Amino acid sequence: MTPEQFTKRFAPTEADVGKVVEHLEKSGFINIVVSPNRQLISAEGTAATVQVGFHTTLKNFYLNGVKVFANADAVQVPSALAGIVDAVLGLQNVETAHVQGGALQNTESGEKP
Repeated sequence: MTPEQFTKRFAPTEADVGKVVEHLEKSGFINIVVSPNRQLISAEGTAATVQVGFHTTLKNFYLNGVKVFANADAVQVPSALAGIVDAVLGLQNVETAHVQGGALQNTESGEKP
C-alpha cells in the first residue's frame, strides 16, 4: 500500500482535520502542524491554552526529586470533535516515548539473530 493509498483509506478527512485545527487556533495554540497523512496534528501552547482547549489543568510536582508536569484531570474535547480526535498527547513529561533496546534472541536455539 502506498502512502497515498493509506491516507485515502485510513486518514481523517481534510474537513475533519480543519475542525481540529480551528479548535486549536480558537483555543490559542500556535505552530499548528498537520502530518502529511493527517494522522497527527501537533501544536504549541501554554498551560492556560491547554486549560481552554482541553478543560484540564497542568500541575507541577516532583517525582523522584525531578520537577515534572502533567494534566490534573482527564482531557476533554468538544463533542463536535469526539468522533475525530482519538487521543491528546504531550500534556505531561512524566512518561516519554523511547525505543526499547536490546538484542533479540532465538528462543529455540538460544542464538541471537
